Amino acid sequence: MTKDAADQGTAPSEVGALMLHVADDVATALRDLKAHEKVWVQGAEMSFEIKLIENIPLCHKFALRPLVIGQSVKKYGETIGVVTRATAAGAHVHIQNLKSARALIL
Repeated sequence: MTKDAADQGTAPSEVGALMLHVADDVATALRDLKAHEKVWVQGAEMSFEIKLIENIPLCHKFALRPLVIGQSVKKYGETIGVVTRATAAGAHVHIQNLKSARALIL
């Protein structure tokens, strides 16, 4: 992650993803995103750029930081699931590496 664009004196050309809470571990893609693309993430309290390592489909999640097995994952400031496979920053977060919190309470 880099510092807020205002701190760097630059502005993003296009916001590619949203992060709605400062504690979030994932961001949500606002369009189809490509592997190796640098994406501007707009947050409620900070904004930054991150380089993706996988394609991320529209409305899917990607990791903002490395995630370890057993770690709770937050989105919108709430726990949405638990990591089932180590996941690098910029990687797709979905059923292949996240067990939904809904599945945990069923």
